[in-house]
Amino acid sequence: MARLGVEEKARVRVKRQDKSEVKGSISQSREDSFSITDPKSGEVRTVAFRDVKQLQGKGLSKGAKIAIWSGLIGGLSLLASVVLWSLYGE
Repeated sequence: MARLGVEEKARVRVKRQDKSEVKGSISQSREDSFSITDPKSGEVRTVAFRDVKQLQGKGLSKGAKIAIWSGLIGGLSLLASVVLWSLYGE
C-alpha cells in the first residue's frame, strides 16, 4: 500500500459511506487509510479505506487504483469477519 501513487497530479474525489465528499491529491498512504490534500487550502484529510463508498481519480495509475480497491476490499473483509465472529463466535 505504500506505493499508492502519492503525487500532486493524481487528483481524486472520494465519496464516503456517510455521503460526505473529499477532493484533492493523495499525499500519504498507510496500510488502512490515505491522506488527501486540498490543493487550494492545503488542508489534509485522512480517509480510512473502510469509509470509502466511491473513488474517482484523474491521473491515478492503474496500480494506484488497484492498491486503493485492494485496501478497501481487504478492510471490508476484515470488518465482515469481525462482525460474523462477534455474532457466531464464542
